[in-house]
Amino acid sequence: MSFGVAVEGIWGPPPGILPGGALHARLDWERSSALSPAAMLTASHFERNGYRPEGSNDTADFALNQVRLELCPLRAGRRTHHHALLRYG
Repeated sequence: MSFGVAVEGIWGPPPGILPGGALHARLDWERSSALSPAAMLTASHFERNGYRPEGSNDTADFALNQVRLELCPLRAGRRTHHHALLRYG
């Protein structure tokens, strides 16, 4: 089992970059088989407040919350370096 923290930024429909962060938790079942499943859960939050378009007195706030689950049923390679077949949603 492993845990991680990330500082990230995304851009898209809102103008500019949305700064944010994420927490990761990963669980691996290490075996000497290609059937060595793993799962990773990620929770992210991005936010930008007080955006003021040019020529406007109004402001806009943007926020995005995301939860992602990645499932890796197969692994190819050794424990130190491997590739995994992932499915996330």
